[in-house]
Amino acid sequence: MKFTRTIAAGLGGFVLVALLSVAAARAEPANDDISQPPDFGLETRERDVALVIGIEKYRDIEAASTYSADDATLVKGYLKSLGFRESNIRLITNDRATRTDFIKNIEKWLPDNAKPDGKVFFYFSGHGSPDLSDAARPRAFLLPYDGDPNDLGSTGYSIERLYDHLGKLKASEVIVVLDSCFSGQGGRSVLAKGARPLISNIVPVGVIAGNMAVLTATQPNQISTSSPDRKHGIMTYHFLKALRDGTSGVAAIYKKIKSSVEDDAHALGVTQSPSLVLGTSASPHPFALAADLDIALARQRKVEAEKVEAAKREEEQKRVAEEQRLADEKKRLEEEKQRMETAQRESNLRHQEELARIQRENEQKAAEQKSQFESEKRRLERERKTAPREEPAFVPPTF
Repeated sequence: MKFTRTIAAGLGGFVLVALLSVAAARAEPANDDISQPPDFGLETRERDVALVIGIEKYRDIEAASTYSADDATLVKGYLKSLGFRESNIRLITNDRATRTDFIKNIEKWLPDNAKPDGKVFFYFSGHGSPDLSDAARPRAFLLPYDGDPNDLGSTGYSIERLYDHLGKLKASEVIVVLDSCFSGQGGRSVLAKGARPLISNIVPVGVIAGNMAVLTATQPNQISTSSPDRKHGIMTYHFLKALRDGTSGVAAIYKKIKSSVEDDAHALGVTQSPSLVLGTSASPHPFALAADLDIALARQRKVEAEKVEAAKREEEQKRVAEEQRLADEKKRLEEEKQRMETAQRESNLRHQEELARIQRENEQKAAEQKSQFESEKRRLERERKTAPREEPAFVPPTF
């Protein structure tokens, strides 16, 4: 295996890894929200694995590494969007990230799950610490949850040990992203009691394999910090934003975000500049979590699928609208029918009432006429009875 010696490989550096995109992929919305991983449309890859560590609160260290645990969780979300199977991503945060957990996951879980034709991604966000006991050879350590800057040999996890084990993995590429610093001057670094911050550059001694790339948040002797406004590590924010916007490749992302990280750090009164060390990978797509062609095809499939879904939604909307129109028309007809039936019933009732009235009037008139007739009949009868009787005149018979 071909190796290259790193020179600034052990500085801090947060942020996710790997890459994505294609010129066409750069059409993501121009906003500052990176809280939701975008849907890149990539198919799940079975061969790639990732170990993501984020420690914000430490057991015995008062100073917190602000936003580290949340950033690590977000990194996992972006890895899933980049095609990593969730079961192939090991996320450990805060009290789940002890030194024992470091050893178990870095030296056991990764070797057991790395594939010769797959990629490995390692991410750490938390405190780093320098070991200054040997002034001629300062060393850099990642601090686990139970780490003690006064006893780094027993409680810390050295950069050399990290690079050594990652370099031995049987994987096509190993991408390392560190969001910590080792100067001991503050930020995401802590220092042993009584020790002075490192004045000269610390050069973490370690060899990276040719298939490794290491992206860190700072240069030697700088402070890695976070943004209270963005609620992310500074480098994390710009890295994920570049990734979201479609920049492909670790080197391209580093080039794109370097000045932005420096400007944001300067606004906070901090000097911070990312660092990148690349091995000599033989991959056709070196140090990228997804090939441009794969991304382009995935994007195209996603666009076509979205068109199909949009057409389906439009047809469904039309169908629903037509059903609603028919339902409204049916309801209108039912209401009209009920109105007409009600009107007919009311008309019939009025007609019946009118017939009843006429019948009552006719019966009343008939009764009155009968009464008048009977009265007249009685009058005539009385007159007949009281009238004088006259003898009829004798009329002689004729022969």
